[in-house]
Amino acid sequence: MQKYLTQLIADIQVAKEDMLPPWIPKASYELDEWLPTDEDEQQAPKRSVEDWTGIKQEMLPPPEHLTEEQAATLLKVLEELLSEINCHWVTQIKVPVYLQYATIRRRWQQEHAWLMWHENFFDYCEEGQIHGSCGFGMEYCHCRFFAEMSKDWDKTPWTEEDETRLLEELEERRQRRKRDDWW
Repeated sequence: MQKYLTQLIADIQVAKEDMLPPWIPKASYELDEWLPTDEDEQQAPKRSVEDWTGIKQEMLPPPEHLTEEQAATLLKVLEELLSEINCHWVTQIKVPVYLQYATIRRRWQQEHAWLMWHENFFDYCEEGQIHGSCGFGMEYCHCRFFAEMSKDWDKTPWTEEDETRLLEELEERRQRRKRDDWW
């Protein structure tokens, strides 16, 4: 397996070096050429990660055939390759390496828009996936983690009266500090 991984990593490095964006880069851009996120997403060319990179899913060995060290090495080079197509791999909570690699491998054929102006990210869950059926499993489910973290947050909408009250309170504090030389 190590010989195969060495060759695969070399192939990934070549793919990175041969990577060209789907537009002709210019030395500089004018401010009016910048696009807001929604327009950037609409005009961005879309292909599967496989097609952008030239690395096919079947080239990536099943995670159960890898040691932890091999999975970590492969995960690192795949993250670098994904970054080349502006498809960043980001996890918000700590997820074991083997599970991250398995998820990248499983989702490798996803369609990806190569944005010109904004960051884009690798989707580790299927679009429309039912909450609680995360690609990372329940223990590392990001949706569940953030839902639990925010469940007790105050859901009361912020009103104009709240804004006015806050600004008045801040101004009153500022005036009090100014009067009392309160530093």
